[in-house]
Amino acid sequence: MISNKSILDFVVNEGPWESEKDYFQCIEKFICSQFQNSKFSIISTQDLEGKEVDDVASKCRFIRNRENLKGVNPKDLIINVFSSPLFNKFNLSSKNLFSINLGKKSNQQFFAIIESTNLQFESGIEENFAKILNMHYQEAIKVEALKRSSILAHIDDVTGLFNQRRLYIDLENQIKNYNETKNDFAVIFIDIDHFKKVNDGHGHLVGTVLLVEMGNLLKHVLREEDLIYRYGGDEFVLILPDVDSKVAKTIGHRILDSVGKHTFSADKDFKLTVSIGIAVYPEHASKKEEILEMADKMMYAAKESGRGRVCTADELFD
Repeated sequence: MISNKSILDFVVNEGPWESEKDYFQCIEKFICSQFQNSKFSIISTQDLEGKEVDDVASKCRFIRNRENLKGVNPKDLIINVFSSPLFNKFNLSSKNLFSINLGKKSNQQFFAIIESTNLQFESGIEENFAKILNMHYQEAIKVEALKRSSILAHIDDVTGLFNQRRLYIDLENQIKNYNETKNDFAVIFIDIDHFKKVNDGHGHLVGTVLLVEMGNLLKHVLREEDLIYRYGGDEFVLILPDVDSKVAKTIGHRILDSVGKHTFSADKDFKLTVSIGIAVYPEHASKKEEILEMADKMMYAAKESGRGRVCTADELFD
């Protein structure tokens, strides 16, 4: 029997939730832990307010555990939900069902549908149970939205790579990590040679396609733990954790070689080259601004010496 105490324990022990999916999993776990052989599903409909049953039923979607509601007519399901929008107990297609209104998301109404022969509540707490689930579902949606907006604030909207804002945060974290572990890290600055001619001659849409393809090529060449950023325009920055100057230079030449061999495709085929500058922390700098400036300086040195080259801060110090 579901009691106020069991509901409170569920909220305290399982929450807070960071995503809608996580929340659905927890509800299912809670229901199935309370009652043996219970089946749990999620459906979504249009917002019920001011809508006709037929219209809402035609847009009913089974979000989770669709197979549990096999043989149930969506219209019959919506009719029962309409009859008591917060909490309802009904029989349908030889199934003993309960519906709980979880609330709205993007003009859609979400309902938990539970099939159970022994779902029982302490007197008068059914609607209280539904209200608690509804409230915490809305909180899970808010947290998920905040996380998503935070992530998007650090993503370049052209390439899908990290952006300059995220770069400075990660540089700080890499320096903190060095202070704890003494593991060096390298920063690589990459600029596409003569990219302005591409934009001027073929248009910015073609240029955008090539930037996306360059980002994908860098992902393919690097390790999973390496970090890639679009710094701006046709410039990219990489952070390579646990890499010294010698290894960083090897990786720089690997990138140079991969770009040189690759045929980039937009409205026509393109062959591109890049100029690459490399600096290593703490060998070549002691602050995040310095390490980035040093890698940038070496990238310009690569350009000035003929483009399509790799220059490391070792050469400058030598």
